[in-house]
Amino acid sequence: MGIPKLIVGLTVLAIGTSLPELAVTISALVKKKNQMVLGNIIGSNVLNIAVVMPILGLFSDQTYDASIMTRDMIVMSFTTLVFILIALSFNYKNISTNVYRFIGVALVTGYVIYIAVLSGLL
Repeated sequence: MGIPKLIVGLTVLAIGTSLPELAVTISALVKKKNQMVLGNIIGSNVLNIAVVMPILGLFSDQTYDASIMTRDMIVMSFTTLVFILIALSFNYKNISTNVYRFIGVALVTGYVIYIAVLSGLL
């Protein structure tokens, strides 16, 4: 179909592996279990970085352009910083739920724009 492997990896595989975490997160949010949401997100990311990435590196002979690392590292660092700020803000009771909703919508919109830019649509 002419779709670059990078786009397939950043969309189809990422969404497919994240759907179980999304279901648990939504369930925890409905039950107002904020700590479970944070634990699920952190645990999933740690497992992906510490286990899945090394396994892919061991069994793959694929080489990647250095620009992919630098470009994606900037985006990943920014979103990690935003996540840390959100996690730290859970201790403050005076922050409205609408602020978190806005940040969530902004992050999803940013992801869609990021994929569109990588695929050449924007």
